[in-house]
Amino acid sequence: MHWSSPQFKSGAQLEHYLGRMRASYAGYSRDEQTRAAASSGGLVSAVLLHLLKTKQCDAALVSRLHNRAGKLSPETIIVSRPEEILDCASSI
Repeated sequence: MHWSSPQFKSGAQLEHYLGRMRASYAGYSRDEQTRAAASSGGLVSAVLLHLLKTKQCDAALVSRLHNRAGKLSPETIIVSRPEEILDCASSI
């Protein structure tokens, strides 16, 4: 369903799917490498990279697609190095 669908014209329908929102924001990574490796601007990747580099966290839970018997399936892993975050930067 797209945000411009008639079902979302009333706030009640949107609230039903997403819950009550006070505001929404959009952003992207200013780092070209992160932005190029990631999807949707790389905002989550940029935040995780910052937290690791500034030692505000030791590791992060990230998701990626994994090839299992010729089929792609999502998996969640713990990463502790910046390059691991970039390896998992695309959307599932």
